[in-house]
Amino acid sequence: MTRNIENVDPATYGLQYLEGFGAGGSSGSGMFDNDRRLIGIASTAIYGEVPHDSCLISHTGLSVPTTSNVLFYAKLSYCWENPSLSSPTDAQKLKPWLDPTGSGATQVDGAKWNCEPLPVSSVSQLETSFDGDFNIYPNPSADGNFQMNIRMNQASYAQVQVYDITGKTILSKDLGKLQSQIVNLDLTQFTSGMYMVRISNQYGQITKKVVINK
Repeated sequence: MTRNIENVDPATYGLQYLEGFGAGGSSGSGMFDNDRRLIGIASTAIYGEVPHDSCLISHTGLSVPTTSNVLFYAKLSYCWENPSLSSPTDAQKLKPWLDPTGSGATQVDGAKWNCEPLPVSSVSQLETSFDGDFNIYPNPSADGNFQMNIRMNQASYAQVQVYDITGKTILSKDLGKLQSQIVNLDLTQFTSGMYMVRISNQYGQITKKVVINK
């Protein structure tokens, strides 16, 4: 639940959360009107009040150190010409980018298209910054039972997600707080094929490929 903040800078919309808070990393997210048109971009946040401790922990138990209950959104209508600057360049205005032909359009609706899904022939391994590593064996597995040997440099809450080759999440599970531990991964209910197993914690994630060969 939110409410508008009146009498703010004419270049921005002000929004206050009456329940809950906005988390760090929300900058750049959109504000939409009742017609589902983008009208603002989150740019600034402040503390209107100190959040309760429960708001600083995500549903997976990870720390969310930056929260705010007052957010300001830059108005697209104001940034169109950006009159706050005496002589804004094209790079400092939206109009040259969103209406390069000078059509004069003041709004545009999104488009919906019923596209056919693209065939997937393979999935590559993806690794991002992760505080540790893990091995998974046996790989391939004859029945879908795997063991994950997880090793992290420091104890933290972790999760495991499993995806099929289309990118669909087929399993998601909290592993709790751990550092070095062997964890059973039961994929016996799934058919033969290739799957991606992702381990993530507050520092990053790492993904590895497994094969079930029944």
